[in-house]
This record gives sequence, C-alpha cells and structure tokens, in this order.
Amino acid sequence: MTDALLVGLAQVDITPPVGASLVGYKSRESKSIDMPLRAEAMVCRRGDDAWALVTCDVLGVAANLVAEIRSNVAAVCTIKESAIMISVTHTHSGPNTIARDHSKTEAIDQEYRIGFVEKISQVIIDAFNNAQASSFSFAHGDIPGFAHNRRIQKEDDEWGNEWVDLEGQHPGYVDTHLTLLAIRDAQKNIRGLLVNYACHPVTLGPQSLAISPDYVGYLKQALGKHFGIDHVAFCLAGAGNLNPRDCINEETSATKKMGEELAQKIIPYVDQLSDMNTAELSSKQSPWSFERTRQRPKDKEMKDEQQQINSEFQMFACDELAIISLPGELFCEFNDMLRAASAYPCTIVSSITNDYIGYLPTDKAIGEGAYEVNMAPADNLESMIMESCGSLLST
Repeated sequence: MTDALLVGLAQVDITPPVGASLVGYKSRESKSIDMPLRAEAMVCRRGDDAWALVTCDVLGVAANLVAEIRSNVAAVCTIKESAIMISVTHTHSGPNTIARDHSKTEAIDQEYRIGFVEKISQVIIDAFNNAQASSFSFAHGDIPGFAHNRRIQKEDDEWGNEWVDLEGQHPGYVDTHLTLLAIRDAQKNIRGLLVNYACHPVTLGPQSLAISPDYVGYLKQALGKHFGIDHVAFCLAGAGNLNPRDCINEETSATKKMGEELAQKIIPYVDQLSDMNTAELSSKQSPWSFERTRQRPKDKEMKDEQQQINSEFQMFACDELAIISLPGELFCEFNDMLRAASAYPCTIVSSITNDYIGYLPTDKAIGEGAYEVNMAPADNLESMIMESCGSLLST
C-alpha cells in the first residue's frame, strides 16, 4: 500500500524590534511597525521521504544562515539538509538577514539574527510534527495591471530605469502569470494557499522607516481572512526587472491598496483549482559555482562580497508539482523559460532562495546594461541557469 501524502503547515512571527535596521535600500533604523512579519513553513512527507519549504518576510537569507537552519532541523527530524528550502518575499522594509558576516552589523541586528535562525528552524519542526493526510490542487491565472518593467531605453538609446509607472506606459515585457497552489485536508477543505507571482515588493521606499512585509503582507492577510485560513504563503517569482506601478512611497496607502486588490484578483481562481496527482515525492540539489566577473559600482559594494560564487539550485517535486529555486533576483523572462522547460504541470519559480548572489539578468539585458546588470555577478548567466534548472525540471 502506498504511504499517504502528509503535509504539515506552521507559521511564526518574525517581526524585529523597533530600532532594528531595515535593508533593501541603504540601511536605516526602523521607527515603527506597519504590519508584523511572518514566516510560513510547509513540510511534505511520504514514507521516509520529506521536504520543507519556508517563505519568510525578509529581503534575503544568507547561505550561512540557511546552513544553520538546515543543520538544526536535520538534527531533530528526518528531513535531510538538502531537502530544506528557505525562500523570501523580498520586502525592502525588513531586517538584515542577508549579510553573511553579522559581526559587522549592529548589536540589535545580531541578536535578531540568532532568534531568526531559531524561529525558522522551529517552525519547520512544528510543520513536520503536525503533518496530516492532505492533497494539492492548483490553478494558473493571468493578473495584469500591477507590475511594470522598470527598464527603459532612453532617447540616446542608452538603457536605464524608471522606477514608477502610474499609467502603465512602459513597454518592457511583464510576466503577469499567477500560479496558485492549495493544500487540502482529507475532507478536501482548503488548509492553506501558496501564491507564486512576479512583482518586486517595493511599494515602500527608503523614506519609510516602518517595518513592513510590503504589499505581500496585505495580500496574505486578505486571502487568509476571505478563506478563513491561517496559512497563506508567497513565493516571489522572477521579478528582478519588475516594480509595482505605484512604488517607492513613504506612506503605506499604496501598499495596502495593492495587496488587497491583488488578493481580490486571485480569489476567483480558487474556483478553477484542479486536483493534482501526488504519487511521488522527491528533492534535488544542483551546485552552482563560478567566478565573479562583474564588480558592483563603488556605492553598491557589499562588505562581504565573494569572488568565488558557490551557491545552488534546488528542486522539490510532488508528482505534478515542482518548486524550482534560484539564489538571486531573477529577471521575469526566466519565469516563462523555466515553465516551458518543465515537465511538471504546476511549476513554481522561487527566486532569492537559499542564498543571495545578486541580480540574474538575461543575456539580452546584459548587453543593454543599466542598474540590474551592474549588480549582476557575471555575464552568461542565462546559459548556466537554463542548463542546470532545465535539467532539474525535465525529469
């Protein structure tokens, strides 16, 4: 008899204290809390096989912190370190979990980092322990009108950025695809939702000193209230070149508006959910190592930048479901390429996962230049990404 699929869900508050540093722009001291930050854990188990996905309301999580979390979890439950994925929503109004060397951060941030590792480790363990018989269903959708491509070609043919586009006039490509995953209990009631969508969480700008999950928090809150569930998670698809049309604000009115309106666009897709086969459970890792060949501008240098990049791609599968992770700010064009290369009907693209190595532009964008390209670690990223991730998704 085939072992039943068990899925555990758990959530934890990861809000830092007021006074902690906010990162995403230049570091700044937080003065208030707009909305609490959360992390959501989903653990899938079948027999001896298991994998864990965590989504966190932070900018990014450094690889050494991911390693600590993996070690903590593997020490107390039967999830392999290689089967733990730490994803982020990429809020630019959250704490510093992205720095590899925390000795160079403020004392309040160092203390938060210790608690963050403990909380994320424990929320995975909690999800593992409360796993129950479950099934998945999924839907695909199209939700335009929220994001714009912030890269523009200027009159002198040079490429640059316009961060705001209130009227939706920018001509660049925007991936408007929604992937919605529902976790159901044995009675087919929805226990949790996972939203996969592409739009940079930057409705709030550097003038804002409030701790906030940005629009993602209001999105999760609205969906949770509508469906009466505690677990709503968000995986950021490739959005390295996509901003909200109304963004970089000091006040939160646009933040709340975008999150709640996007939730209303997602809700009808629940009626289109299709049940998924869940016969197989697997996890794979693919190391990604290369030499840094592009250097950041002087004003954008990271103090602990590494010349030799040693990172990873990761893929979780549950029959028709695949979750593919990449360790940087993936351009939205890759979402289409990865879904096209995938053998799985429900493919979730999780950017900025397990590490942060910078922007990951397409070859075309590398040739054009501008901000994101200056923040990329190397040329020829497209072939490396598609070769490794295409292989993971093909079987």
